[in-house]
Amino acid sequence: MTEEGQSSLNTELASVSLEEDEVNLLGMDLLERLEPEDLSELRKHFFKVVSKKHRLKYRAQSGGRGNNYSGLPLTKQDFLRAVDKVLGNTLYSLSAAKLFSTLDVTKEGVIWWEEFLDHVIDRIGQRNQKDDCQPLDKAIIIHDVPHCKAQNEPNLLTLALKHVTPPAYRCLSIVTSYMTVYSLYRDGNDCSIPQREMVMRVVPIETETSFCYAIISKFGRTGVYDGHLQLLETYQILLREGEGRVKSTWVSDAVHLPDAGALAVVCSDRSLRVYDCSGLSHAPLCHVMGTKNVPQCLEYCPGDTSLLFLGDDKGDITTMRFHQPRVSLFRKKHPDKLDKYYWVVGTSLSLELENQGEWVTLNVNHAVHSEAVRRISYCADSETVVSCSQDANTAVVVRHVTGRKSPYVFKVARGVRCFHMDRTLRLLVTGSNDCLVRLWNPVVTNRPVVCLYGHKMAVEDVLIMRHANSVISCARDGVLKVWDITDQVCLQTLPLNLASLSTPGKTVEFGSRALYPGPRTATYQDEPSDSCYTTTNTFASRDDPGTVWARRRMLVACCNQVASLGVHGVGVAPTSPPLPPPSREHHAAVPSPWRAAEARGALTPDRSPRESV
Repeated sequence: MTEEGQSSLNTELASVSLEEDEVNLLGMDLLERLEPEDLSELRKHFFKVVSKKHRLKYRAQSGGRGNNYSGLPLTKQDFLRAVDKVLGNTLYSLSAAKLFSTLDVTKEGVIWWEEFLDHVIDRIGQRNQKDDCQPLDKAIIIHDVPHCKAQNEPNLLTLALKHVTPPAYRCLSIVTSYMTVYSLYRDGNDCSIPQREMVMRVVPIETETSFCYAIISKFGRTGVYDGHLQLLETYQILLREGEGRVKSTWVSDAVHLPDAGALAVVCSDRSLRVYDCSGLSHAPLCHVMGTKNVPQCLEYCPGDTSLLFLGDDKGDITTMRFHQPRVSLFRKKHPDKLDKYYWVVGTSLSLELENQGEWVTLNVNHAVHSEAVRRISYCADSETVVSCSQDANTAVVVRHVTGRKSPYVFKVARGVRCFHMDRTLRLLVTGSNDCLVRLWNPVVTNRPVVCLYGHKMAVEDVLIMRHANSVISCARDGVLKVWDITDQVCLQTLPLNLASLSTPGKTVEFGSRALYPGPRTATYQDEPSDSCYTTTNTFASRDDPGTVWARRRMLVACCNQVASLGVHGVGVAPTSPPLPPPSREHHAAVPSPWRAAEARGALTPDRSPRESV
C-alpha cells in the first residue's frame, strides 16, 4: 500500500472510531441537556388527547405491554420529532435515536413514558452514587483581596465641594466640579484616591520549605499572602517613567522562576520586569524594555538551561534560554542600581541582549497564530510548546520547540480561550467563547472526541484533575462544572456567588487565568508527575502540573476576590497545614541605593538615585 493510501486509511479509521465514541456519548448529553420543564413538555407527547379508537389501536400494536403503562407509546420517528420540538433544534437527534434503541429492549419499535422516566431516574441515581466521591467540596470560602480594594474611599461629592468657592454653590457649578473631580479620579491623576482593581494573576511561590502567593492586580498592586490567604506584605509595581502623566499600562501576566528565585512580570508597555522573590519583601532586579510586540502570556520551565516563553499580541512566540539562571538571568551592568536592557529590533540597542550569549539567547517564532496568543504550556519530555488563540484556523498549535517536526494545528470556529493538556492521559481540553468544553486526542486534529454542553457563557479556564479523572471548567458567569473524563457527564455544578457577580451593572473580569492550585502542605504524598513540564532539575517542585491539582484546596480568582474550594480524594491528611511563608529575616541582596529608596516609601522605584541625577 502506498504511503498516501495508508495515510488515508488511518484517517478513515480514526474518523470511524470517533463517530462511534460520539454516538455513545451523545445519548448521555441528551439527558444532561433536558431540564425539568423540558421533561414536562416531552411528557405531553406521550399523553396526547386522541379518540378511544386510536388509543386502543396504539395499545394493540404494542402487544400486552400496553396494559402496564399509561398514555400512548411513541415510535422512533415520533420520539425524534418530539425531542426536536421540545429542544427547538435537531442537534440531539442522533442522541435521541441512540436512547430510543436503548429503551426499546423488546424491539417492538415503540417506547412508553414510564420506560423513559425510569431511565432518567436510574441516571439520576447513578449520579447520586457518585456524590460521595465528587472532586470539589460544595462549601466555598470567599476571600476579599485587601490590597486590591479601595481603602476609605472618599465621597466624590464631598471632595468636589472642597474645590468650589462659597458663592459658587449653585447646582450647575456643583455638578461641573463633581464631574471634574470624578474625571481626575477615574484617570488616576489624583493618587490620593485609591481604586478597586481586578486580580490579574495569582502566582504560587514555593520551595521545599516555604510557600506563599503573589497576587498581582491589573495596575501593578501586589500582595504577598500565606497559604491561608492572609496578607503579609504589599508593594506597587510602578508602570510609568518618573513622575509624569499616568500611562494606559497594565500587567498582562506573571510567572515564578523557581531556580532563579525571581518573579517575571510582563506589561502592556512592551516590557519585562524581574523581581527578587526569595523573601517576603520583593525587590526589582532588572527591566527589559521595548519588545517588538506586546507580551500577553508567559510560561517557564526550570532546568540546567531554563526556558521562558513569551506569547504576544501579534501571534509570535519568543523563547528566552537562560544558561546560568541560578547565578543571573542577564549580564549585570551595574552593581548598585537597577539594570535596564533595551529590546529594540533594528537598532544598536538590541545588541544589549543579542550579545549576551553567555547568559541568554533569544529565538522568535513568527506568526504561530494570526491573533494574540492567550496561553502557552511547555512539555519537557517531548520538547513541545502548546499555545492557543482565538484565531479559528490556529486555535491550538502543538509544535516542537526547535521546529524539527511538523506542528499539530487544531481549528475551532470561534477560537480557543484556554486549554490544559495531560500527556499521561493523552488528553487535551479546550474552552471557547461558544460555551463549549472540548476533549481532544492531542494527535487527532480534525475533530474533538466529544463536546461538553452545559455552560451558558464563554469558558474562561479549564483544567484536568488526573487524580479524580475529572475536568473542571469555569465560565464567565462564575459557574464551575466538573466533568467525568470517562463518562463525559457533568458531575457537579457550583456557582461561586461572588459579590462582583451579583452587582448590577458591574463588568465581570477575569485575569490571565481563573483557576489556581492550592497551597503546598507540610506533609505531601508523592504521586506520578505530569510529563508536561517535568524536569530533572532539583529546583523544580515535586508538585508538577499533574499533582499540584491533587492538593486539598484550589483557588478561583475573579474581579477583586478569590474563592477557595476543598478538593476531595487527595492523599493528604485534612489536618496537614500549608508550608509556612518565607522568613521575614531573609532579605533580597539589593544595592544600598534601593534600600534608601525603600525607606522613602518607593518600594519599587523605576529608576535608581544615581540614574536620576
